[in-house]
Amino acid sequence: LLQGSPAINAGAPNTPFDPDGSRADIGALPFFDTSGAPKTPRNLRAVPGNSQVALTWSANIEPDLAYYAIYRSQSSGFVPSSGDSIARVNALDSTYLDIGVTNGNTYYYRICAVDSYWKKSDFTAEVSATPHEVTTWHYYVDDSGVNAPERGSQSSPWKTVTYALSRVYVTGGDYAVIHVSPGTYSRSLGEVFPISVKNKVSLLGAGAETTILDASGSGSVLKCVAISDSATHVEGFTIRNGSNSSGGGGIFITAGSSLTIANNIITVNKVPVTYVSTTPKSELGGGIYILNSSPKILNNTISDNWVGAADLFNTGSGGWGGGVAIYGDDSAPIFRGNIITGNTAINTAFATAYGGGIYVGGNASPTIVQNNITGNSLRQLGATSGPTRGGGIYIGAQATAVVANDSIANNTASAMYGSVKACAGIFLDGTFASISNTVVAKNDFGGIHLSLSSPKIVNNTIVYNKQDGIYLSNVSMPTLINNILAFNARDGIHEDSYGDDPDVVSYNLFYSNESSLYYDEGSKRYYNVQNLHNEVPECSNNIEGDPLFVDFRAEPAAEIRRSRGFGGSCSG
Repeated sequence: LLQGSPAINAGAPNTPFDPDGSRADIGALPFFDTSGAPKTPRNLRAVPGNSQVALTWSANIEPDLAYYAIYRSQSSGFVPSSGDSIARVNALDSTYLDIGVTNGNTYYYRICAVDSYWKKSDFTAEVSATPHEVTTWHYYVDDSGVNAPERGSQSSPWKTVTYALSRVYVTGGDYAVIHVSPGTYSRSLGEVFPISVKNKVSLLGAGAETTILDASGSGSVLKCVAISDSATHVEGFTIRNGSNSSGGGGIFITAGSSLTIANNIITVNKVPVTYVSTTPKSELGGGIYILNSSPKILNNTISDNWVGAADLFNTGSGGWGGGVAIYGDDSAPIFRGNIITGNTAINTAFATAYGGGIYVGGNASPTIVQNNITGNSLRQLGATSGPTRGGGIYIGAQATAVVANDSIANNTASAMYGSVKACAGIFLDGTFASISNTVVAKNDFGGIHLSLSSPKIVNNTIVYNKQDGIYLSNVSMPTLINNILAFNARDGIHEDSYGDDPDVVSYNLFYSNESSLYYDEGSKRYYNVQNLHNEVPECSNNIEGDPLFVDFRAEPAAEIRRSRGFGGSCSG
């Protein structure tokens, strides 16, 4: 937000303060008063390992932040001094691996944030860790290697990941890492798909751009069953050309798995559905399918995957989750820092297509934070096709997702025959999910669509969508606080019928929505907040005015990436 925006310090008094310590702004992109020191970093943790301690914390989001200063002592209760300083960490990072430690000794840590004017935050509270011996076995794979039992060393590597996993066993507290050199690991090389990941055996590629697992359409690329140790990682690969008609074209994760999938490119995988019946059937997860599992999915690019009807003649075939599908009571994964783009869910006659980017259902409870979910789509092939819902994200079936600090933009829907209805950037269908601090912009058929849902929608920027900003249907009663609803092609907020009544509509900013500011109970439009407050009981303390975005009208997705540290700079 630019200085002078009416959204600055205009949020509800009882909502959390902005990062600069002032009263909450309205919308997802707060204005920062950079005259003071940075805020103290939050949630510092220290995790011991073998001759190392891993530090993590929640990132600050001040635009003028320069770095984090790391301090270490072997004395509890220490006051940091220059002699305790061990590192400076770039402002875009929120982790540090301390390898200057000795097993058996206890180390104490505190950190602070420093801005570009050398102003320091207060120090965090102290955390401690005692590194200890852990045996980690290292093995190596190279596409020029040889699959033989006596090999597997760095100088004599194995040839395939499949063979390496068949030879590696860990017991007790031991771990193993299989290091995979650059190359394309495919069926022609001898790989067998799906490659089954093992508990406590991490796969480490040499980099996603150069280390490629290519299933050539012969099955899912990776299968993760009961991987219960969260230290198990799959990192640094391109995972491509998987195909599984039962779901999880790229990666299938099930049976209580809690591994980490990080820094990969998961692309051009598919779940083709060839069902023919008037009784519809949908499969899940073109790129990733998570079933009753809670992995961490971090900093991946999940692109150009698809799920659903293979062609027009597969009547009754549908798809849920072009990029990602999450399902099951025991699914509580964390999605953070991913780019989810270009994925598609497809339906034909009688069937449904839900979640071009992400589908969440079956009582799952994921946390979806700091992701860029853009350019995903729903595609309807038949004139009698069932609903298409959620070009960016679909959340239904009593799921309780947390969506926060994301960018959900430019998601679309199209129809070969007939017409598409109720797409939206985010579609909530019978859920109590929460959406906060998120930009929802330039999506087909509206920003957020609620059906039989009563979520908390707080501090979002919902702009430039091609119908309504927020659409309520089928007795939806949300809480709507501190949102910017501007430049949408129809109403800022649209209530479909008498039963659609939010609990609270307060401290929102409305501006230049083409049809009206607010459409009440399917019967009356309001064009100014004064009349709205006088006649609609749930509405109070809302304002009107140009929100004065910084470089936002041109490309909202880029704006949120800059403001949240994905690159570049932002003054508001």
